Amino acid sequence: MAYVILNGLRTFYESRGEDRPILFIHGSAGNHSMWRHQLDFFGERYRAIAIDLMGHGKSEIAIPISSITIKLYAEFIARFLEALNIDRITLIGQSLGGAICISFCLLFPEKVQCLGLVNTGAKLGVDPTLLSLMRKDFRDVMNMGFENILGQRRKAAEMRNTSWVMSEMLKTAPEIGLADFEACNKFDTREQLSQIAKPTKIIGGSEDILTPPWYQQYLHEKIKSSELKIIEGAGHFSMIEKPEEFNAAILEFLERHL
Repeated sequence: MAYVILNGLRTFYESRGEDRPILFIHGSAGNHSMWRHQLDFFGERYRAIAIDLMGHGKSEIAIPISSITIKLYAEFIARFLEALNIDRITLIGQSLGGAICISFCLLFPEKVQCLGLVNTGAKLGVDPTLLSLMRKDFRDVMNMGFENILGQRRKAAEMRNTSWVMSEMLKTAPEIGLADFEACNKFDTREQLSQIAKPTKIIGGSEDILTPPWYQQYLHEKIKSSELKIIEGAGHFSMIEKPEEFNAAILEFLERHL
């Protein structure tokens, strides 16, 4: 576990291994623990890093919450990489984190080796009714909507295996979580997506109702250098729900491109 200081504020991350760096970026209201199944696995072969975005987990924030955007997060990632003296990186992000990866690659293509876009899309509009309810009481929506946030209806045993996800998301300050969803709602890169020319692995879940498989199919059609994998039975958190299949798909991709 470690911190770097960015603009006088602490940014938390966990790192495993050495050699070629991979940065894992969590989704809305998440933190670095969302990648617990990936850190050790990829740390055996690469330098695997999982970050807490500003205001999430153990990372501090000082800017007005209302100013949070996907572009701002991408610029934050650029400063983080500079602090670690990393010139080129493989970025893997889920949901909001995937949007950050797309934005980062459009802003700083020279810094990107490969991309992993997980349960995300070129446009991440949030259902207006859901967003309205979040604005009224974010924690209540999160408490009541676990099945929807997870992305599918689950059996009781499966729910127990992933229940810690909601516990971690509820640790995030409501205003930060809401700002994440507001940022996603404004995110739209459909016109720029074809500019991405980096090797890209796109992963979705067949049961994901937040970013359904056609979101990933659209990414695949627009990013010519991409490969698509839909994991059967997975919802919105494919890296947590089906870690073995997820890790195998990413590893096979990285072994060919890193």
